[in-house]
Amino acid sequence: MSKSNKSYITSWSDYKLDPRFLIILFLGLFIISGQTYLNFEQGLENVIVAIATTVITEMILGRIILKKWVKPISALITGMGLSLLISSTLLWPYFLAGFLSIGMKYTFKYKGGHIFNPNNLAVVLIITFFPLFATITPKQWSNGYIMMSIIIALGLIVVVVAKRAEVAITFILFFLIIGYFRHLFFDIPLLAAIGPIMGASTQLFIFFMITDPKTTPVTRTGKILFALTITIIDGILRVNRIPHAPFYALFLTSIIFMIPYRYFVSKLNQKEGENYEGSKYKWI
Repeated sequence: MSKSNKSYITSWSDYKLDPRFLIILFLGLFIISGQTYLNFEQGLENVIVAIATTVITEMILGRIILKKWVKPISALITGMGLSLLISSTLLWPYFLAGFLSIGMKYTFKYKGGHIFNPNNLAVVLIITFFPLFATITPKQWSNGYIMMSIIIALGLIVVVVAKRAEVAITFILFFLIIGYFRHLFFDIPLLAAIGPIMGASTQLFIFFMITDPKTTPVTRTGKILFALTITIIDGILRVNRIPHAPFYALFLTSIIFMIPYRYFVSKLNQKEGENYEGSKYKWI
């Protein structure tokens, strides 16, 4: 990866400890819990279809497009995430979501990196075009304090290792602030305004989706602005009673923030002779 790309697109080789293995461990624990004492609506066969689809699609497309066999570590995470976020008793939504997530990862790229988080894009497409067959139901997780505490604790470990803690913290802080203003100015009960932050699907969204190193900025300023953009759009969508607001907010942020961000930083790097380490624009 060139210096100019490295300045705004994270490589897994940048980490001493690859955060993907922690994510796999955590999502694996959640899947096991869901299939045992939490009694998820989706069965084990749904989980298998989601994971098998993403992994096989990744290997096939990697071989065709990249001319090499790709280690499907990220695809495994994508499949596990889809199996947790999408709720359906049918198998085909998991197959379709898995295929779309990986296929569009290879399709929608800009300045050497993915535009959309694969999980987010697939979830948005499924809940938008097939709402009668699949949805996102955080209630199945049980919003009990024990489960929420486990998700938060494990999530914090992941985002710290992934060097994306600023994204999660900014989203949580401004979600609470905007929620309070929604309570004041739109007559929304306070608990209803800030309560979604404790929902399991929102917790996964915060710790495992918006903090994806491949589709977020690398600098502290960029991470904060990225998360702030998501939170503002999320608040606007909630005021207008748009369901699944966080997922649509991330989708829109990927377009209106990340594309201009990568373009702007790329141009600045070229202007500085691609010497990003010594650039006065390093904070961006």
